[in-house]
Amino acid sequence: MPATRLKFDEYEAWIVIEDRETEVYNVENDHETKTVTCWIASEEGKNFTIYARKKHKKFGCVFKPSVDGVSIRGIKLLPSNTEPHQRKGVPTSSGTSKIFEFTRLPVTDDDTYLEQGIGQGVGEIRVDLHRATFVRHTKAKSAKFKPVNGLSQSYKVHEKAKKAMVHRVQCIKEINESHTAKFTSTKLEIVVSFVFRYRSLNMLQANGIAPRPTPPPEVQRTSSSKGKRKISQLRKKRTRWKMKI
Repeated sequence: MPATRLKFDEYEAWIVIEDRETEVYNVENDHETKTVTCWIASEEGKNFTIYARKKHKKFGCVFKPSVDGVSIRGIKLLPSNTEPHQRKGVPTSSGTSKIFEFTRLPVTDDDTYLEQGIGQGVGEIRVDLHRATFVRHTKAKSAKFKPVNGLSQSYKVHEKAKKAMVHRVQCIKEINESHTAKFTSTKLEIVVSFVFRYRSLNMLQANGIAPRPTPPPEVQRTSSSKGKRKISQLRKKRTRWKMKI
């Protein structure tokens, strides 16, 4: 079975695209920096969800994602909580979110965009898990929300600066999703960082990161049969040539 989750000690994270856990390629664990990196294949026009989980009850954590260099509101994981948690998009109010979607990266040959560059963190989905402490509120209260313009605005990138990028992430479609704050958290040190670098599948295959598809058995048999026929024909030609001499 192909790997779909990044793991480090008692933590894991994964990406679900259209209800399917996406495969991870070239996974690298750096125990010194507590960072796990990989590549995933982005799919234009498809929504995705970020998942994270801690498997222990030693202390609480905050699951803090960022997408294309844009920080997203975190999720509090209490010490007793070992269930997977998800972030579908950017919370926009106490009852709504704008969901993550892979879209086409607009490029231009206008040199006025050349110095702009592509932006730090573009092409990455990052999950930081912080050790944290919590204080319970006497009443559940509405969370405060800040606008996240980096994933809602349209922008162009110069074709020379796109660095093999064909996709970006945008948050356009809004869904109903409840957000309430029952605890106040204090984030402490990062216990692990998971980094998913995304590119199109064609780009990953062209660079040897993702395997190319195996031809179906019928194609392989046909190719093998054609090859055998060619070898047989060459042998017959060589035999006739020798007889003429």
